[in-house]
Amino acid sequence: MKHVLLSLFFVAAAFASSCPTASGISRDSFSPHAAVSEPELHTSGAAPEEFPAPSPVQGREQLLEGALLNRYLELIGSTLQKPFGCGKIASIKRLGDPRLPAFEVAIEVVSFGAAYGQPPYDLVTLTVRDRPDLVTLIGIDKRQNISGEEYKERCGWLVR
Repeated sequence: MKHVLLSLFFVAAAFASSCPTASGISRDSFSPHAAVSEPELHTSGAAPEEFPAPSPVQGREQLLEGALLNRYLELIGSTLQKPFGCGKIASIKRLGDPRLPAFEVAIEVVSFGAAYGQPPYDLVTLTVRDRPDLVTLIGIDKRQNISGEEYKERCGWLVR
């Protein structure tokens, strides 16, 4: 898991170095030693829900995974052309020269029926080749009609 976290760091750092800085975020923000602060929550006067606080390592890893998944949202949406969610990075590996930021990333998402969160649930794995200048879909695997139990396991935060 440490290797995945480091790989996510390098993808995020490579992406950040290829993008102009905005909102005061600089390349230095991706330092593995940079402090991670809790996001601000804005409520409309309602009492906030109580959620267990993640440990600092889990929180950072989840943030990095979420940031990396955001990079692929448009690709996933245009490929599936149906509602999806519960994404996770299944695997990541560096390609070729370790000095060049090129990766192969397997992304798992659950696609839904006609409406978000409604059956049938399919588990879709998209494999992409990711370079700072280009993201290419190189493979797709679909397992149709996953069980309700597997859906709850993958999307437990969504199921109430």
